[in-house]
Amino acid sequence: MCIVNGKRGTIETRCVAMFGTDRAEFCVERDSFGMTKMLLNMSFAVELKKVSDTETEFAMLSHFSPKNFMLKLMNPMIKKKMAKEVEIMNNGLKEFIETGKPNTLNPINQ
Repeated sequence: MCIVNGKRGTIETRCVAMFGTDRAEFCVERDSFGMTKMLLNMSFAVELKKVSDTETEFAMLSHFSPKNFMLKLMNPMIKKKMAKEVEIMNNGLKEFIETGKPNTLNPINQ
């Protein structure tokens, strides 16, 4: 269960590669938001880089291809929206790690 653009739904992923504790790669198989209907080859990678004994850098990299010409024209807007959603998710993860308080907007925590 997750929230995208304020709406509750699901995103089902499959881990396709692991590189120790530094990187994991996933493909998106289906979702309830309609992203997989608009975008081809949706995937993302999570990278963790140890900065110090108390600090780790976290990055999420994503990839997708628009399904048609109209979506290709909308691609800059889609990228901007996805970046905003990833930032919200990363901020929630950071807050949980630093404070132990779960994100109350996430349906699983309600």
